[in-house]
Amino acid sequence: MSEIEKIEPGFVEPDSGQFITSERLKQMIPKGCATAVTEDILKIINNMEEDTGLPQEYMEEKLMSNMHLLKGRQGVGIEKLINALKFCNLKQNMTNEKAWSIVFPKKYNELVSAGKQVDNHVSMFNKSDLVVEIDKAMLLSACIQYMPENRRAMERLVELMEGKGANEGEKAGPMVQYNAAKTIIEMTTMPEDMNINLKVGMDDESKSIQESLFEQLRRTADIQMAKMQSGASITDIQRLGIKAEQVIDAEVEDR
Repeated sequence: MSEIEKIEPGFVEPDSGQFITSERLKQMIPKGCATAVTEDILKIINNMEEDTGLPQEYMEEKLMSNMHLLKGRQGVGIEKLINALKFCNLKQNMTNEKAWSIVFPKKYNELVSAGKQVDNHVSMFNKSDLVVEIDKAMLLSACIQYMPENRRAMERLVELMEGKGANEGEKAGPMVQYNAAKTIIEMTTMPEDMNINLKVGMDDESKSIQESLFEQLRRTADIQMAKMQSGASITDIQRLGIKAEQVIDAEVEDR
């Protein structure tokens, strides 16, 4: 279709979650992207929780924050984006085949009834461009989300390396100290050659913010490593923080 379809005037908009209306959905579609907003699309959005068991408000937030993935993808519309989001979120807690069967129940039942293999269909969908993009964004988001836990884990490793046991006055054994020190070295040694390639469907300002965040992460890691090697205490090292106006999802590809 060359332009976005209009909803029939008498259609009742979805009444749950973030109350996504046809007009709001149209506003979120990237410029230059020809995709349709129909009554069926709004019904699919409104039934995401019923279809998957995932919280409606959570899935609506994921949909709205990933609308930029529609840009530049021929033949990819809102329904395909919703299916990819369902699959990526479901497979966090189940097998890929189970997640695929929930997203595509009709197709799954047809294949099983005909005695045909499901694996190939699941594998192809799991490797599709849209699913890969969402998976990478979710991985980066999780890394940022659990950064405080990573810091606490590093602090405990340093304590073990220095011989501090689990209880007051208790000493960690030589092997425990050795393993902790070895783990710290493995976690903090910078790779000899690491190129980060950002490919994101965002504007230049958003990309600049993301690149700035990675640069601050790199500088912070360098400084922390240098201080640790010079014998600084973990308290001083942990004072080094990251300052950013905002954190956004992006695809990160190591080469």
